Amino acid sequence: MRWGGVCAMKAPRIPENEAERLRALESYRVMDTPPESSFDDLTTLVARILDVPIALVSLVDADRQWFKSRYGLDAPQTPRDVSFCGHVVAEQELLVVPDAFEDDRFHDNPLVTGDPRVRFYAGVPLRTPDGHVLGTLCAIDHEARQISAYQLETLSILGRQVADQLELRRQLRLTKDYEQQLRALFETAVDTIVTIDESGFIEGVNAVVKRTFGYEPTELEGRHIAVLMPARHRKRLEQYLRNYPNDPAAKLVAATQEAIAVRKDGSEFPVEMSVSEMRLGDRRMFTGIVRDITERKRVEQLKSEFVSTVSHELRTPLTSIRGALGLVAGGNLGQISGEAEEMINIALNNSGRLVRLINDILDVEKVQSGRLDFEIQRLDLSRVIKDAKAANDGFALKHDSRIVLHGEPEPVLVYADSDRLAQVFANLISNAVKFSPAGEDVDIHTRVAADRVRVEVRDRGPGVPESFEERLFERFAQADASDRRQISGTGLGLSISKAIVERLNGTIGYEQAAGGGSLFYIELPVAKAVVRDAPTGTRRVLVCEDEPDIALLLRKILAIEGYVVDVASTLAAATALLGEYEYAAVTLDLRLGEENGLDLLQEIRNRPDSIPVVVVSAIADEVRPELDSGASSVVDWITKPIDEKRLLTSIQNSIHGPGKIRLLHVEDDVDLSEMVSALLSDLGALTNVQTLREAREHLDRERYDLVLLDMGLPDGDGAELLPFVGNTPVIVFSAREADASVDESIVESLVKSRVTEQALREAIHRVLPAAS
Repeated sequence: MRWGGVCAMKAPRIPENEAERLRALESYRVMDTPPESSFDDLTTLVARILDVPIALVSLVDADRQWFKSRYGLDAPQTPRDVSFCGHVVAEQELLVVPDAFEDDRFHDNPLVTGDPRVRFYAGVPLRTPDGHVLGTLCAIDHEARQISAYQLETLSILGRQVADQLELRRQLRLTKDYEQQLRALFETAVDTIVTIDESGFIEGVNAVVKRTFGYEPTELEGRHIAVLMPARHRKRLEQYLRNYPNDPAAKLVAATQEAIAVRKDGSEFPVEMSVSEMRLGDRRMFTGIVRDITERKRVEQLKSEFVSTVSHELRTPLTSIRGALGLVAGGNLGQISGEAEEMINIALNNSGRLVRLINDILDVEKVQSGRLDFEIQRLDLSRVIKDAKAANDGFALKHDSRIVLHGEPEPVLVYADSDRLAQVFANLISNAVKFSPAGEDVDIHTRVAADRVRVEVRDRGPGVPESFEERLFERFAQADASDRRQISGTGLGLSISKAIVERLNGTIGYEQAAGGGSLFYIELPVAKAVVRDAPTGTRRVLVCEDEPDIALLLRKILAIEGYVVDVASTLAAATALLGEYEYAAVTLDLRLGEENGLDLLQEIRNRPDSIPVVVVSAIADEVRPELDSGASSVVDWITKPIDEKRLLTSIQNSIHGPGKIRLLHVEDDVDLSEMVSALLSDLGALTNVQTLREAREHLDRERYDLVLLDMGLPDGDGAELLPFVGNTPVIVFSAREADASVDESIVESLVKSRVTEQALREAIHRVLPAAS
């Protein structure tokens, strides 16, 4: 448009992506910030290279252009609608104006007609990595002029440097903000957070450590993490950290577990910890989050004791009440009227419900505390199903229902506890009966597929609301519909059933039945894991190995020597065989498929017959130090590939006894050492050392059958040696009596002044029967 023959100034248009562009500009948080030399240096370079009086870093927001850096200009900003830079932002490309007086867009612009008297302008866009133009790097002159290609290329290069500097500034700010947030989280966390390097040395710890462990953070930095755990576990931790990079079976990382920690004052307390691995460049580091659970454990113990005590206390009077009501209802105390009989039967039935409730509560308490006992054996599942049907037929008859076995259940062997399994079926069947309409059947189907067997219990009741399905197996879970609340139950049965089935390595679940109703199922692994040799000898060895080729090799090695061999490839199979036969020895792989052989080792240790175990495993060397003294039943640790001679020697020694034993006597009294050596010389080879240091060196180099330990030694307390004895049993033979609870490796404690020579020999014979 022209007024008086002159074209009016054109304000820069607003780009289509303006909202996104403004958000991008805001994310840089650069507007109205103080000058920075990194930008001022670049505008100075522009002014000198292009020989102009003004150079600017201009950022354009909604209504102004603001100058982050200005060379040769006093004004900090101008309106956007008169800005040259606004046109660069709108067109998103380089703008060169050789003579503003000759350009219709700018000839009457107040920045041209007045200060700063812009005649020449060259501006390059400042572009973000995602393409938004935030502003320009521009050069201004008071005279009309041309710009060479070299100068224009130089301006573009410096413009990219300005954009890079803006992005670097943004990233540094984000990094700083993130670090501040992390530091705030680190310092305000309710749990202790510790970072360690791959050798276990502490690099950082938050302030909560003072409350949890009693240390100031600066006291722990640079020290080994082992200072926060009991001495008896430190060697295992050090071994773990050494082996971790090459041990794919390591379970500490990415897992939450409970442990025992040690405060600065030496007191021990329970903690829950989770450990995660992180990398800083080429460095491997670990972050541990540690929570003091002393109060939780106290509350759990109180709750457990309360539930157990109350439940047991209720059982006694209830037993009397039920017994008395039973006598009256049975007519043993004379005839009663029909109305009274009805009331007595109501009371008798409800006392029965109370007994079942108490039993359920006790079972839940056992599940929570891990004390739900199982007697695993190989059994015919079809027999258990038939017995469960028979046991519940009367209950179904009372509810005008019928339990139907579809097809004769084929014999199928599983490893289970028959009573616990019957408890599960009783719960599923009774629930199905209670929720079935009168006259409807409860169906039981059994299906065997490959290595699993599935048992289904189906009713034709109203089914389970979809919103309730996720809570079906929770404790005290009951649907709230009015028709369900009329049906008796504690809401504990399915929770207990789930714990039982999972303990049997099975699964339990629910499905909406086709055609209506509910379908509950359990799946159990089929017992196909046992292979037996004919009983051709008098010594039986159990081989626990899931690799068929290795199991066959072990079986042949032992059979050639005259041993009767059974092979088990699962923990359940091994447990069943241990309950069925007497074994002279066990060979144990620590990895049985997805199962942990250490669980079976613990079970063997708890047996009264103390069966000797030879660990035959690819990870024997890694796991052995972690167990410290917790594997007293292990007579040898053999890695794969198998050393046949060593295997046979270990089995032979564990069954028949070796000719001699190896005993390490740690005693600083030379005369006493010589006397003990003479006394025990017929038992085997004795090594005498006088200090803790010597004892540790010998234990590192040699394997001993027994350690005879004096607690008062020149370089420290004998208890300091206990973490280094591994699985070797220890008899304390000292001037003072030792507390055997200090460490599991202490199997006997004898006071020198009270023990005769014969008593010492008898103690050794008790610990090592092979020395007899």
